Amino acid sequence: MKKKVTRNKSARILAVHRYFWPDSPPYASMLRAISEQWVSDGHKVDILTSMPSYRKESAQISVPGEEELSGVWVRRVRLIAERGGRWRKVVNIPLFIVKVAWHMVRRGPYDVVMCSTAPPVLLASIISRLASWSGARFIYHCMDIHPEIGRISGEFSHPVVFNLLQKLDRETCRRSASVVVLSPDMKTSLESRRPGASDQIDIINNFELPVYGAPNPAVIPPEISGLKKEPGRFRILFAGNIGRFQGLETVIDAVKTLTDLESLELIFLGDGHARETLEKRANDSLGKQIHFLGYHPPEVARQAISTADLCLVTLAPDIYRYAFPSKTMTFLARGRPILAVIESSADLTRLVQGENAGIVVESGNAAALAESIRRIVETPEKLVEMQVNAQRVADQQFTAETVLPKWSALLRRVLAGNDADASSTKYN
Repeated sequence: MKKKVTRNKSARILAVHRYFWPDSPPYASMLRAISEQWVSDGHKVDILTSMPSYRKESAQISVPGEEELSGVWVRRVRLIAERGGRWRKVVNIPLFIVKVAWHMVRRGPYDVVMCSTAPPVLLASIISRLASWSGARFIYHCMDIHPEIGRISGEFSHPVVFNLLQKLDRETCRRSASVVVLSPDMKTSLESRRPGASDQIDIINNFELPVYGAPNPAVIPPEISGLKKEPGRFRILFAGNIGRFQGLETVIDAVKTLTDLESLELIFLGDGHARETLEKRANDSLGKQIHFLGYHPPEVARQAISTADLCLVTLAPDIYRYAFPSKTMTFLARGRPILAVIESSADLTRLVQGENAGIVVESGNAAALAESIRRIVETPEKLVEMQVNAQRVADQQFTAETVLPKWSALLRRVLAGNDADASSTKYN
């Protein structure tokens, strides 16, 4: 029998995600900002996460198992150290889910439970069931839509696996008081699964992440870390995970044809599975026009972004339907125009072109991309206008001050829902 939770003005909220500040993925800091917003609204917020582990550098960060951060109570569970084999990462998925479930049983009930998509599908499926059983309202924050992205990447390509996971995720959406996505494209994709879902799908895009704490004194500034931009150079910069399904091959091929543009340089900040392949593809241009500089801490990356003339946002075909690149907000917030390599039908295309905040080139067309790069290098006055527009768009749409009140409004609506079972939503 489900427990009834009294929905008072001050709600008790649990937010679950595998990674939380000071861990390095963007959502780790974003969730802290959302949680602090809810605390400022008068609610009690618990975070359940794991010890820092997103990168090997993260594992060296010393944090307590429990602590209070700006009124948010953070509990970090211990998992298996993931260095030394992929099997450890696989084992940690169910282990984390079990520890979250145990926490909910011991520390609940909560008025509202929210989780995102890390790990995908299974975490939300089980947590939403426990929330429904306890009488809590469930918010499903879909940073990516799985298993559809997994099918494109090959991770969930087997038909039996895909169909099972999609069934689980549809059921999670049915149980949700709100399914939060980042773009109209993502909302359309969820609606296509089952007509009539739109009332329970909310669009709240990401925002420029706040910087918590004092700058790290150990961070090497761009002037002496190989990131200093020499006078007269035209810099295109990519920052983030270098994955296999981002369409970066098109960018490499385009820049390789522009050897006559001596001022042009393409910088990659970050690491990932595709880095080695892309370095080989760059061939003779590697170390000349094309540079892979590896992972840098956020403080350095932000400084490097500010030196770029264009910042690169790429997605492999069809990915835009299931995800929105959050790095877009970081680039715009520094007044950097976007070079988007993506389908013309994408919401990102409408944003960049509609606001004249950058350039858009269709995915897979290296010749068109090369021509667009050449045109903007040779007409720098257009770039100045785009820089102004990029900063304006960021200030109007993607600051924390603009976006976080939407999370307050969402929570008020969720808490104002009737006292029927949390599973009885309009997402049918």
